[in-house]
Amino acid sequence: PYRYSQFTVNATSNQTFESFDSVLLNSSPNNIDSVEIQWIDGFKDRYDPLELPALWRSLYASEYDSQFSAGADIGFINNEDGNIANCTVYTNSGGSVTCTVGRI
Repeated sequence: PYRYSQFTVNATSNQTFESFDSVLLNSSPNNIDSVEIQWIDGFKDRYDPLELPALWRSLYASEYDSQFSAGADIGFINNEDGNIANCTVYTNSGGSVTCTVGRI
């Protein structure tokens, strides 16, 4: 069974998530400065929130849109394959971000 937890990342702060299957980022891209992803092979990259749909489409190429709302204010990081060791969400001064983390 899945277990979901919600975290609020305050403005100009950051939060690291590990051992997850998915992270749903609300208030993206307005309040997110960047998302840093550490892959299990040691590679690390920092993404602009507007780049997050590319991660979704790399797994679900036939899916038309990776955003779940008309305002494109929700980003999704999928880790069902377990290739992400952790991700860190960095917020800007625009406000807080609610992160919903799914784990098995």
